[in-house]
Amino acid sequence: MDAAWAEQQALRKKKKARTKEEEKELGWKSKRDVCIEVYERALNDAQDNELSAWKKKQQNSEIRAARIFFEAWDEADKVGKRKEEAMNWANNELTRAGLRRLDGKTVGHQSKRDKEVFEMEEQLRAAMRKQLTAEELEKLVAFEKHEKALAAKNKRRW
Repeated sequence: MDAAWAEQQALRKKKKARTKEEEKELGWKSKRDVCIEVYERALNDAQDNELSAWKKKQQNSEIRAARIFFEAWDEADKVGKRKEEAMNWANNELTRAGLRRLDGKTVGHQSKRDKEVFEMEEQLRAAMRKQLTAEELEKLVAFEKHEKALAAKNKRRW
């Protein structure tokens, strides 16, 4: 911005204008116009490079996660832990670093408000469940069994 304004001041020293029309013809700009132009140029550059910056950040995150995982795995292996224990240790290290675990488990903490909201939701579900007809309740039970079976199947994969 400073360079663009210095350029504008140099232009004003070289070419004098007496009227507004002459100022426009010579390319004079106010400090406000110079700032707006510089910001627009920077915004356009940022938008053009947005996807590549996002990909670079994602790649760096994956590299960091891999480094943390394998360093922890190697450390657990040197201590003499079994394969499963080493994998759990490495996944715990990913959790400590605030990264997604490789075994698919989600670990996190809840705020006081989150806990209250989940309790209210559970109370609402219980109240709605009491209002269901026999047929609707039967369908809901079948759906819940199906969900449990899918969760168990996914759990066995790891």
